[in-house]
Amino acid sequence: MEQSLLAREGGLALLDQWLAELSTAPETDQDPTTPIVREQAIALRESLTAGRQALGPKADSPATALAGLPLHPDDAERLSGYLATAPELTERLASMWEARQAQESVDEIPVVAAAYRKTRTELRQQCPDGYTGQFAADIDRILLFLLRFLDLRLNETQKFGGDARKYLRRLKKDEDKPLEKELGRDLRDFLRGQGLRVELEVSNVGAGRVDIAWRPNDELITLELKRDWANPAWDAYTKAFLPQAIAYQVNGPPVNFLVVLDLTDKPDGLAAVPACVHVRTVPGPAGDPRPRTVIMLRIQGNKRDPHEL
Repeated sequence: MEQSLLAREGGLALLDQWLAELSTAPETDQDPTTPIVREQAIALRESLTAGRQALGPKADSPATALAGLPLHPDDAERLSGYLATAPELTERLASMWEARQAQESVDEIPVVAAAYRKTRTELRQQCPDGYTGQFAADIDRILLFLLRFLDLRLNETQKFGGDARKYLRRLKKDEDKPLEKELGRDLRDFLRGQGLRVELEVSNVGAGRVDIAWRPNDELITLELKRDWANPAWDAYTKAFLPQAIAYQVNGPPVNFLVVLDLTDKPDGLAAVPACVHVRTVPGPAGDPRPRTVIMLRIQGNKRDPHEL
């Protein structure tokens, strides 16, 4: 379990938090093994703390490099001690570990896998405190499904999806524009088909009503849906839509999603998947010192058939 935690971002902090809680747990469960577990947890926590102090601020790097290897604990401890004295070797091992992870299958479509990895990297850089633990794992899960949804709707031939996906059609002059709720129903059905129990139009979130909400574990993850026919630029989306999107982060980790239905004219064709995903961090509102991070996705509607270009 310790090696598994060390293998992911924030794993050491999560392990330390669990040990801290267990070491002070009251004897109220009547379980005869609780005192033994508590005693072992205290000893392990003290050992970890002593190890970190001895190895300095980057002490978790050797452990991370060894994570996932079928090593005996004594061998892992000896190797970690040696790697702490050889930072250049630790860096090479860490690079090899990252390269190995990059080769692991994420999605059969390379462009989706690349966008997924790039977005996760940006989240770790922009939101190191909020994008951690189980919440980060939940964000990763829905992010991959959203990227697949983006790719599927990008490639879909017009009228292929029937009335459910008419909102993607090429718009005629002065025709009424599709509504966010049409995108919302399609996205809800897709996510539920992937096993996510998402809900539409959820009230009492951030003093308002959010378009799509999903609570896989403790924290609520929200998706705000918008439509735009003026300017499909990330700066424009940030100015027009992010104040509302970040308002739904008031009582949870500062990360959520904005999904924009792009209805602008596209005389030169469609943008590829990498150009339709963006991570943006902005200052918190109302004097809140905590920055807010939004993962923005652009779903391209008003599509032309390639033969019309």
